[in-house]
Amino acid sequence: REITCKDMNQMAFQVASKFAHRTAMARYNKKGHQLTFGDDDMKSTGFGWVFSSLTFEDQPDGTVKVTSPSLVTSLEAWLGHDGMHYCKLLSPFRALEYIYTDSLKPRHGRSGT
Repeated sequence: REITCKDMNQMAFQVASKFAHRTAMARYNKKGHQLTFGDDDMKSTGFGWVFSSLTFEDQPDGTVKVTSPSLVTSLEAWLGHDGMHYCKLLSPFRALEYIYTDSLKPRHGRSGT
């Protein structure tokens, strides 16, 4: 099975969870808006991928869904871009920031980065 952007985002969150202080993780687990990870948002063109962003979307159940734009090029693509898999990813540092601060902020159905 191919590794997806979603898989990479989950790995970044796991890394961040290991580096977060146990007090911060306990607070996140008790009071924070938990992150979930959406399937890749597949783009069909380079322009579609370039002008898209990693998104954090509030869910009705109080969680926040992270979704990555993804672009997979064919093996016959041009200009040396053939056979590539592009992702806009959650970094472990951004995941730490979410654990420590953003997960604790009140949410009002906002979507964004």
